[in-house]
Amino acid sequence: MIAISAQTKLYLARDATDMRKSFRGLILLTEAVLQQEPVSGHLFLFLNRRQDLMKILYWDGTGFCIWYKRLERGSFQRPPAVAGEERRGLELSTAQLSLM
Repeated sequence: MIAISAQTKLYLARDATDMRKSFRGLILLTEAVLQQEPVSGHLFLFLNRRQDLMKILYWDGTGFCIWYKRLERGSFQRPPAVAGEERRGLELSTAQLSLM
């Protein structure tokens, strides 16, 4: 389990991500797609097309970390999109992350 402080925000990319991407690719997606600063200390979540793989990019103050989870069965469930919202990323609560 990842310990998340109350000040830490979580951002989920809406579109599927190529899971071959590593640090550099996920940093670029964080800047271009989520329009966030990768070294902010927030968590940036990316799912593949089948939604059975998740990568989380995080800056710990000294370097980047990637957490990678593969589900053996089932898939991660994205939170429903808010009507009229066209951003390419969603800000999640810790409760929404645990429900995924």
